[in-house]
Amino acid sequence: MLIYAAVILGMAITLIFSFVVLEASTRMDKILGRGGVDAMTRIFGFLLICIGMQFLLTGIGDFFGLPQA
Repeated sequence: MLIYAAVILGMAITLIFSFVVLEASTRMDKILGRGGVDAMTRIFGFLLICIGMQFLLTGIGDFFGLPQA
């Protein structure tokens, strides 16, 4: 029962956090301007590619039984 409560609490916290971030996005857009939003998009896109490559390389290493670095 405690696990179910923890999962529901985690979902509620995620929902509230997402709502706050999305509500603040219009103000952040005005503060950053078009150039700032473009720069943030590029930075977060690069980070997303890095995380994806790490997942890919870890999966390949696990598949072939290579030691973790």
